[in-house]
Amino acid sequence: MASFVSLPRILLIDDSPVDLRLMVEFLRGRGFVVLIAQDGEQGLARAHDLSPDLILLDVRMPGADGFTICRRLKQDEVTRHVPVIFLTGADEVSERLAGFEAGAVDYIVKPFFEEEVVARIRVHLQRGRAPLAVAPASDVVPPEAVSREKDWVQQACSLLDERLSDPPSVFDLARIVGTNERRLSELFREQVGNTVFGYVREQRLLLAARLLVQTSVPVQDMAEQVGYSTSSNFITAFRARFGCSPRRYRTANATGRAA
Repeated sequence: MASFVSLPRILLIDDSPVDLRLMVEFLRGRGFVVLIAQDGEQGLARAHDLSPDLILLDVRMPGADGFTICRRLKQDEVTRHVPVIFLTGADEVSERLAGFEAGAVDYIVKPFFEEEVVARIRVHLQRGRAPLAVAPASDVVPPEAVSREKDWVQQACSLLDERLSDPPSVFDLARIVGTNERRLSELFREQVGNTVFGYVREQRLLLAARLLVQTSVPVQDMAEQVGYSTSSNFITAFRARFGCSPRRYRTANATGRAA
């Protein structure tokens, strides 16, 4: 019989008593040790003190939301390597992108299926336990390896540029170009200066800016064209990037003066 210590330890951070009770019941029934936190601050403390193997984190919570908590987890040397899966009642592309940029490895949309939750947990636990490749004794990277890695990033960027409205997952993207998810994410930070999903967001907004100047496509249609499920999400992201609404950006560039 497995000991308590050897069982996978899952930290569940959620402010909903109903969701907590449901998740605890079926996760414990599947052989997981479930640790509970009812708000973000308590979750940060428990993650730091109890060293869980994986964290299930609700997005919508009073006080600090899930995105903020995830970023703080990734800034802590003790918890930064713990995989975080977001739990959310919304299935917005922009929200998923924000979650991945904050450091999450996956998303589970409520209402969820128990089998899906367990399957996703096991996949990420297994990835976390996979041994890392041993670095060569020399710090010098062979030129052919550098060239190959640059090709991976260039191919990935080209694929993302072609599919901005419906980009592949990082896992699928890595498989297509011939590497693994972790290495591709590292290469994007090193060579592009951004995460994969941060790159997608930036390219979407740059494309939108060009379309605003060069075409008369309505803002609502443009939102869908560049990959946003709603015009409100698109407008919010555009304003954060350019400091004004899409309509003001279009007007300013059409008249040649700042809005």
